[in-house]
Amino acid sequence: MCSTRADRQTDILADSSTLPAPEVEVNSVFVQATWLEGHSLAQTVFINLYLHDPSVVKDRTLRTFCVCFLKLVDSIRDRINRASVFEEVRFFVEIS
Repeated sequence: MCSTRADRQTDILADSSTLPAPEVEVNSVFVQATWLEGHSLAQTVFINLYLHDPSVVKDRTLRTFCVCFLKLVDSIRDRINRASVFEEVRFFVEIS
């Protein structure tokens, strides 16, 4: 039987015994700090597969953490967007 990539990802997420919940939580806080330092949301916070779909995580504590963590990220993003804070990129053109 050939399983699809989505099936394998769902199996990994459903089997939360592969990584202890405290380790997932600590790693999530570290990547959130990296995001707050200015790195891409997709390359920091969302490298945690548990955050992609918390509803498939069987461990209740880990699922609750993931949902709260996503709500916190959404709240921070909302405040940043309402404050109209954007990264400023400057381009310097050198004329020879």
